[in-house]
Amino acid sequence: MRAFFLWVLLCVCCDLGLAQTLPVREGTILAFLWHDSPNDLKALEGFRQGMEVLGLARRLEVAHAKRDPKAAAEILTAAAAEPVALCAVFGTESARLARAHMKNVPVVFTAVTNPVLSGIARGWKGAGGNVAGNSNWLDRRAMLKAFREAIPEMRRLAVIRTAGNAVSDAEVVEAKAAVSGMKDFDIVDVVVGKSDDLGAKLDEAFAKADALWLPIDFQLYQEEPLRLIMESARARSIPVVSSTLKAAGAGALIVVTVDYELLGLKAAGLVKRILKDGASPGDLPIGRLKSAEIYVDLGAARLIGRQVPLDLVFRAHRILGVETR
Repeated sequence: MRAFFLWVLLCVCCDLGLAQTLPVREGTILAFLWHDSPNDLKALEGFRQGMEVLGLARRLEVAHAKRDPKAAAEILTAAAAEPVALCAVFGTESARLARAHMKNVPVVFTAVTNPVLSGIARGWKGAGGNVAGNSNWLDRRAMLKAFREAIPEMRRLAVIRTAGNAVSDAEVVEAKAAVSGMKDFDIVDVVVGKSDDLGAKLDEAFAKADALWLPIDFQLYQEEPLRLIMESARARSIPVVSSTLKAAGAGALIVVTVDYELLGLKAAGLVKRILKDGASPGDLPIGRLKSAEIYVDLGAARLIGRQVPLDLVFRAHRILGVETR
């Protein structure tokens, strides 16, 4: 039953007919990850499911660079020389690296926050060249609206991020554009440099705003910095909002994110279009999901003495921290 559901969903994602088969070009399909972020791993799960439905799972090989530029270059250079039939990449840095190292192999990216701002794609109507993909782009106005519903009195939102992070950079650019012209709301950007003390930067953020936004920032959602962020906010009764799945259940009052497993499944649909249908990768529109997922943590709200509006709770995809008696 589960396999049938996945097959139907994949058909919807890539406009297949149920009676079609998949005679694709032979060769390995490489799945490449720059790092093991929870978002990228979820997308990989969906991609694996898509490969199973298409009968391509046996040709799939997964390579992890573990944030090592030398290892990444070696993996991608070797794959381009063989060459592999196609390279699927997960996350912004993976897509950047693949675009640089793989000129003659089709590249399909997924879970890239804003491929245009990141320089991976020439535009949303097509990435250009040998590259296609989909994005975990969020409607920032809708995201900020959900944040403000959770914290109705919020007028200043501090966002904390690390310097040079392409993903959180793109998120902040989009969010600032979304609030441009608003008289009653502002985003305060707090950037943590390599030599900066995170605790001091958190003090700066808390002094300037009513709430703290943790974007998709790999360095900051690691175990120790995430713990410090959440504990510092809790000690001041400052609510934390987030756009990274890692913050769900870790102390964030509300998380607005996308379905990464579905993004991975949709990437499998692009594999079909390129290898079987012969579509030119660079001419395929970059996919985006139409809706976001909302996680509300009632336990996190209780710890800082807050209540989440019931209208928002009822719309949540997942409710965390529910007391059971």
